[in-house]
Amino acid sequence: TQRARLRTGGVSTIDDLAARSEPVEGLSHRAFGSLRAQARAQLTQERTGTPFAEVFDAAPLGSLPAPDDGDIFFDFEGDPLWCEDGNPDWGLEYLFGVVEGRAGTLAFRPFWAHNRSDERRALLDFLEYVAERRRKHPRMHVYHYAAYEKSALLRLAGRHGAGEDAVDQLLRDGVLVDLYPLVRGSIRIGASSYSIK
Repeated sequence: TQRARLRTGGVSTIDDLAARSEPVEGLSHRAFGSLRAQARAQLTQERTGTPFAEVFDAAPLGSLPAPDDGDIFFDFEGDPLWCEDGNPDWGLEYLFGVVEGRAGTLAFRPFWAHNRSDERRALLDFLEYVAERRRKHPRMHVYHYAAYEKSALLRLAGRHGAGEDAVDQLLRDGVLVDLYPLVRGSIRIGASSYSIK
């Protein structure tokens, strides 16, 4: 709807949107301002060739836990079309990816799965890794982007009948921290998938 209103209002490129000063009919002042600021951020990154980010509302960032040396960043990679021997249970989480350490000393730790048995092993190994890390760093958190990691951990624990208590404990203790709502509500970045066309 926003794209259609922009096009009807004569805005057909990001450059048009970034330069426009008068509002577009049918878009609220807030929506128009947000879209224009995003366009300007994208053009800034495009023109300078360096990553661009700006905090437009710092309040949500205040809900982040205090940094801890044990903090990790976690992401799944999966294949939704994978199946094994005609089993109707489709999908495989083939990589549990973890980044650990501090700036300058970051390390990537993969937990790989090539089949259902490996997926179970990767789940258990990942959960043991987190448990061991929590013993050393009781205030550590597992940061992820969007709700997929939480739901996938729950789904995998159910699928394999393993690790349910560990996943539940991570959720109860607030160890998993979803960065998506914080970033979406606080930070505008130059790299974006927004498109007018």
